[in-house]
Amino acid sequence: MHPTQALTFSCAQLAAPKSKYIETILVATHTGEAGVAEIFRTLQHRLRDSAWTIVFKALIVVHLMIREGQQDAALTFLSDNPKKIAPSNFSEGATHDWTGSWSRVLTILIAQSQGHNIRRYAEYLIARAKAFDAAKTDYVRSGPGRLKRLSVDKGLLRETEIVQKQIRALLRCDVSKIASIDVRWLTDCTALDGRARERD
Repeated sequence: MHPTQALTFSCAQLAAPKSKYIETILVATHTGEAGVAEIFRTLQHRLRDSAWTIVFKALIVVHLMIREGQQDAALTFLSDNPKKIAPSNFSEGATHDWTGSWSRVLTILIAQSQGHNIRRYAEYLIARAKAFDAAKTDYVRSGPGRLKRLSVDKGLLRETEIVQKQIRALLRCDVSKIASIDVRWLTDCTALDGRARERD
């Protein structure tokens, strides 16, 4: 299976990316710069989607490429092209037409809160790429001990500042909000909306 086909299938459904598709994408990270660039070109379409679930899953795929793909391949590409994963369809203060069904209003509220989470997640991945660009190492994958071995004259303070920026971006991600989406709310609001229509 071609990596871009795997990406299409892994992002199209309302579920976690399937491991069989992720494995194909991770193998493509071992094919060099061209393979990684092709995956990111395809991911860009997913990151511009209007459905927050698809954008979120595309960011998960990027994170998996960084964490489990060819070491430094995705980070090297992202450090040169950080705007490739910046989602643009979500804004916290967007104005919406609040008229309509309860389910529509709830969908807008969920999309707004998830837009905030999506931006924070993308900012973390970009901060990780920038840290890699500045220090030429991935602090998460390179394992503990790198900073212990550095002296001040070899760049300890500079690299500590880089790590702090990356940690700050990670702490801005609120995974509890991502995990707390309750589909029952949407179901309940749809039922309320249906009852309101029956009364009219």
